[in-house]
Amino acid sequence: MLNIILSGPKQQELRGAAYLTAGITKTFGLKFLRERKVLDQLKSACFGGKKIEPMRTIAGLQLIETLSYALGKSFEPFIKEILQNILNSISHPNDAVRKAAN
Repeated sequence: MLNIILSGPKQQELRGAAYLTAGITKTFGLKFLRERKVLDQLKSACFGGKKIEPMRTIAGLQLIETLSYALGKSFEPFIKEILQNILNSISHPNDAVRKAAN
């Protein structure tokens, strides 16, 4: 599912993959996030630089949103790893990315 988030062409597929990844993470626990290095892959593929297409950044933000809803307070320790990416997305030049970050 992470492959769809990192390379999927349609926003509906990206959103569905984000929900599925969050559900799998909730089922298998936070160990799944750490073992699969989901956040590291997400940061490099979706927030890794200026040449990242806006749809990837939106997909990354959707995954962060669904993980936070699914895991609740258990996700709080991971926020410090991704907070900078969320803040950068709020000031992104693309309107769709800024809307997704809010």
